[in-house]
Amino acid sequence: MTVSRTRAATWAARILVGLALLLALSAALVWWWAGQEGSLEWVLQRVARGQPLETDGVKGSLRGGWNIRRMAWEKDGLLLEAEDIRLEWQPLALLNRTLQLQEVKAARVRVTDTRAASQEPMKPPANLSLPWRVFVDELEVGRLEYRGRTDVDATKLSAQYGFDGGRHQLALRSLQFAGGDYRGEGTLLALPPLTLDARLAGRFQAPVPGGGAKVPLDFQVQARGPAVALDASAQLQVTGSGGGELPQATATAHITPFEKMPVPRATADFRRLDLALFWPAAPQTQLSGRANIVPAGATRWRIEADVTNARPGPWDAERLPVHTARGEGEWRDGTALVKSLEASVGGGTVGGSGRWEGAGWQFDGRISDVDPSQVHGSLAALPLSGPVKLSGEGRKVDFDVNLQAGPPRKSARRDALASAVGALALRDALARGSWEADTLTLAQLRVRTSDAVAQGQLALQLAQRSGSGKLQLRAPGLNAQAQGSVSPARGQGTADASSSDLAVAQRWLARWPVLGPLLEGVAVRGQAQAQVAWQGGWQDPAVQARATLRNVAWQPPVKAEDGQPLPWSVREAQLQVQGRLRDAALELRGQAERGQRKVDLAVAGRVGGTLSPSAWRGRFASLDVRLQDPSITPGP
Repeated sequence: MTVSRTRAATWAARILVGLALLLALSAALVWWWAGQEGSLEWVLQRVARGQPLETDGVKGSLRGGWNIRRMAWEKDGLLLEAEDIRLEWQPLALLNRTLQLQEVKAARVRVTDTRAASQEPMKPPANLSLPWRVFVDELEVGRLEYRGRTDVDATKLSAQYGFDGGRHQLALRSLQFAGGDYRGEGTLLALPPLTLDARLAGRFQAPVPGGGAKVPLDFQVQARGPAVALDASAQLQVTGSGGGELPQATATAHITPFEKMPVPRATADFRRLDLALFWPAAPQTQLSGRANIVPAGATRWRIEADVTNARPGPWDAERLPVHTARGEGEWRDGTALVKSLEASVGGGTVGGSGRWEGAGWQFDGRISDVDPSQVHGSLAALPLSGPVKLSGEGRKVDFDVNLQAGPPRKSARRDALASAVGALALRDALARGSWEADTLTLAQLRVRTSDAVAQGQLALQLAQRSGSGKLQLRAPGLNAQAQGSVSPARGQGTADASSSDLAVAQRWLARWPVLGPLLEGVAVRGQAQAQVAWQGGWQDPAVQARATLRNVAWQPPVKAEDGQPLPWSVREAQLQVQGRLRDAALELRGQAERGQRKVDLAVAGRVGGTLSPSAWRGRFASLDVRLQDPSITPGP
């Protein structure tokens, strides 16, 4: 019995040793294979089978240096792209449940977010723990881009990150954004109460008001406390300056990001503050004043602001068209109400008052002598006045705007557009509708001049780039109308335009600044008509279009020294397009003459294109041209 047990133990030991040797040999083979060129690409290809992951230009081994020319991940409207990626890591650290990344570098990272805005309120996370410890010794991104509801571009990101099992730590060594250089550090507990301790510092080169020199402007922000209730402070000042005419600002705030009122208490004092320093898309300003948010009850907060802008100007000149603004508002149950407003805008005034009504609110305001050319340079110096009525409940806002135009102002900038609108004699503009989420509804829209009227109804879903409605234009010599719906994937509708007298229509269109230069020196007369019908989304709809010209004479612009050439006249011409927009059949037939020269033209072919981005192409299947010219004699 003893001998049998000894033999069994011996064989069991041999088997265990053999298994251990087999496991060791397998591990050695895997370790060797993971160090070979191509192992990284093999693993990424298997991962991509179960994930929306794409890789291109993969070089290196799984446990050695990673080099990837491009990597992309996309899901539910979120696209992440990285280019020229390099990664160095310590695979043996995985044995200690640690992901140790020595180096992560990318030349360019781009985030494209096309997801619809969530209507659900934010909720604090239960915890932010990771299953393993993670350490990134060196993180560098040459260029960082975000494209979504706003655009963000930053460069020269350098940072260090670590998670030790209980706390996240981030050290921002450098980041260039909006002309400023940033650095900072922060820690965040992974478990409730998710306590944050963060500091951010930045420096800008700010121009001195009234001079061309620039001075260093330092910016510091601190935030401390649990994630559900943070205390933040910010300071902006010129280095080593005692104040004077240089920019300066201080602000404090209590932030509750998961509540209906995310900032229940705040105070800001500022002098000669330029918003463009912090955000490239913001206008250039010199704001001075004060703003406060203070509690006014258990569920109400009072908002006050008194601001002066020393550099007002039109929006298209990257300025803010507001000189002064003073207002008081109230925030209640997630809804803001403007209780009083007095502002100097575009050489005129905008004012009004609001009040709560039941579960909603109402605001009655008035625009007085506001010069649109001081709001945007492409508008005319034609002062507008009229009432503005707003009301809302929940996320919906109803508006009723009825503006009357006064006589054109005498402006030093009497540009072409001002002359055009003055000549058009704008009488009034009326807009009634509502705004809810990303949907703009215009139940009534009307713009009238002394001799033309444009009117209709519209419903636009801006985020989905879709809409529906009906529009009509009646102008001298010109009538046009369109009705239907459009969206990226579906839609249908018709549009037609006709001119009973192209000469009259041309004179009316030439008074507009955009069309005027194009029509200068050109003389057209005759009749024209066009109809378009579409079915399907605007990305590639099925279209049926027809345009007809009859008895049209066209006199091109000429130089004075060239004399007055004979005009071209078209007895009749027809253009038809039918099929998908990307590849539609085209047919053109017409007869034209100039003096004793006569041309008969017949063209058949294909035309195709896209609306976004705009790109068009075409090809001829047949071309038949017959020319009669007495000056050309037949050959021998």
